[in-house]
Amino acid sequence: MRAGPALPSIDASPTAKGSPAQRAGARAIAGEPSLRVTRGGRTCVLVPGKGTHFVGGGADCDLVVVGLKAEPAFRLEFWGDGDQAGAAVEAIGAGIKLGTRDLRQGKRAILANGAVIHIADVECVIEGLPQNSTSLARSSRRRNAAAGLLALAALLLVTSLIFEGAPAPSERPSRRASVEPRPTATSIAAELGEAMRLAGLNVPAEVTPDGTEILVGENASPLDLASQRRLASILSSIGGRSPVPLVDRTRLASGLEGFVAAAGYSPVKFIVGRDGRRYREGDAISGEWRIEEIRPGLLVVAHGGKRDTVNFEQPEPRLKLNLANVDSLETER
Repeated sequence: MRAGPALPSIDASPTAKGSPAQRAGARAIAGEPSLRVTRGGRTCVLVPGKGTHFVGGGADCDLVVVGLKAEPAFRLEFWGDGDQAGAAVEAIGAGIKLGTRDLRQGKRAILANGAVIHIADVECVIEGLPQNSTSLARSSRRRNAAAGLLALAALLLVTSLIFEGAPAPSERPSRRASVEPRPTATSIAAELGEAMRLAGLNVPAEVTPDGTEILVGENASPLDLASQRRLASILSSIGGRSPVPLVDRTRLASGLEGFVAAAGYSPVKFIVGRDGRRYREGDAISGEWRIEEIRPGLLVVAHGGKRDTVNFEQPEPRLKLNLANVDSLETER
């Protein structure tokens, strides 16, 4: 999870101790509102911070959950500090549940501490809010409404004075634009590591010494096709927010070790698999791999732009001859 499932940026500075999930959990315990995301028995604690955050499976989301549809699912809003902290959720997509009730698209609800949001097989629990956060939100709305009425009354008074010839204010106070900090290469690398942990992938993500790239899977064990697809989904979800390129250094493993039972090289090159079938160069093998080349003791297979070389023992000369004869007989038919 931004796997799921994008996860938010988690502090990964050299002075911080523990894993990103442990550090986020420590911040949540310290009283900062957090989001506990659970999927498939794996849990990650995220501390998004104050402001509005989009949650879903798309690369444009602030919190990416690997495996969800590539689009925003719901919007979270956090405000206040300490006893004044509060949160709200607004459904953007369909299938959102708040507790046991459906949250219709466009519907907004104030969240209490411990509130549970469900989307597909993902559970999101709001933690770190004061126990009376719901009543605080209501009172805050009443205060805002009262402040709005006072501001309207003041505006009417100023307008009246202007019409009567009173001097109008010469300058208006400037509004400071709220700009969210952009993620850094270090925070994106930490986010990638957490997302891959939740996806069950043992793939490192490290920032290069010059800080210009994030290397993914450097010196890692080869991945099978299913793992490679999960990794591609994570990189697609998070890569759009990274300030530096994500460089995939993973290798793809075909899993065909021990598959070749025998081989023939004359008059036609082919192998016989453990499944009893015969394969030639250009044939598809094991579903999605294609035989690119057959050499004595070596089988080169390709999938997409990646290749895997499988070593197998040299068959006995008699076995090679018999297989070649079988090949020629079938050719004549």
